[in-house]
Amino acid sequence: MPEDRPVARARPDDRGRPGPPGPRPFRPGPRPDFGPPLVHTLRLREGEREIEMTGTAAFIRQMLDDIPGLLARLRGETPPRPAAIRMPSPPAVLDGVADDTPA
Repeated sequence: MPEDRPVARARPDDRGRPGPPGPRPFRPGPRPDFGPPLVHTLRLREGEREIEMTGTAAFIRQMLDDIPGLLARLRGETPPRPAAIRMPSPPAVLDGVADDTPA
């Protein structure tokens, strides 16, 4: 038996409308390291020799460190030794001083 009561229908203006928009979520801008890498060019001339390098800033910095050795090799000289950090030698063990390590 059908119900005699009317079925409640939502009117178009009663539907669940969103309220006023809230603040927009924070979205950081694009990171600079995700873009295309910046290309740098370096030209060095020594007499008739010329070196041209193109690359990222890190590559150019590394090449600037390596250039003295490369130029020395081109001239047929012994390249300069790179800077080295050496640990100091351990202290000498004195005779008669007891070792503090447990036996």
